[in-house]
Amino acid sequence: MIGTAPSRRIEMKAISDNSGKIYIFGGAANFLVGAQTRTFFSDMITFDIADSSWSINTAVNGRATYSATLLSNGIIVYVGGLEPFNGNNDVVLIADISKILLFDTNSLTWSMNSARITASIPVENRQRHSAVLGHTNSNFRFTSPGRVTFSNFNKKKFIYKKFIM
Repeated sequence: MIGTAPSRRIEMKAISDNSGKIYIFGGAANFLVGAQTRTFFSDMITFDIADSSWSINTAVNGRATYSATLLSNGIIVYVGGLEPFNGNNDVVLIADISKILLFDTNSLTWSMNSARITASIPVENRQRHSAVLGHTNSNFRFTSPGRVTFSNFNKKKFIYKKFIM
């Protein structure tokens, strides 16, 4: 192994691309992984399968229990989850679902986009949910217990439409 392995963490997602890299954003640590206090990580970890190397870079604010979806253009879309309030790990908020975090795996840069919500029934903030990319690479399906939300996007424009099942 090359590089320093990351700290133990929970409640994060790993995304792998076609070039043999695995991307792990944020997550949290608590007593379950041996941490003395709750911590939200604000890093992007990359593991390169080809040379078994770790790299750790600073990311945006810490976040955990989000959904992560890789688009065909190399952008990872992060939605929802939990985050510390003003950097205070003792005060936790459910992240605003309209604030979409984007990580470009080609340029290794972060950006944020705001989703436009057109649903007649409000789209709730959520955590511990999943997201699936549609076959046209232009829509997501987010699921939480009892709820389904569709998000259409085109050139980084996100629109939420809600359906209850």
